[in-house]
Amino acid sequence: MSRDEHEQAVMSCATCRRETVHSISYAGRIIVNSRCTYCGKVTPFVGHSLPSKPERIAHRAFRHPLRVARSLPRDIARQPGKLMHEVKVAFSRNH
Repeated sequence: MSRDEHEQAVMSCATCRRETVHSISYAGRIIVNSRCTYCGKVTPFVGHSLPSKPERIAHRAFRHPLRVARSLPRDIARQPGKLMHEVKVAFSRNH
């Protein structure tokens, strides 16, 4: 999936209490928000990927320990920028 892409899915809307088509927005591979196509309510998903981050890093380290050891310093240095981009995209779509 390319950066800043949209997909559609049928989901239950907490606002209008209907099962409707929602437009799902992504920033890279991360879900940014969903928008109900019936009532227009936008639900942000900022920070949903953060709780699973340690587990994903551990899984990657177990599968490819040398690759992770070489790339970890660079990857950690890039995280604040990636997170800020996700937050910026989320806020620009929600407001």
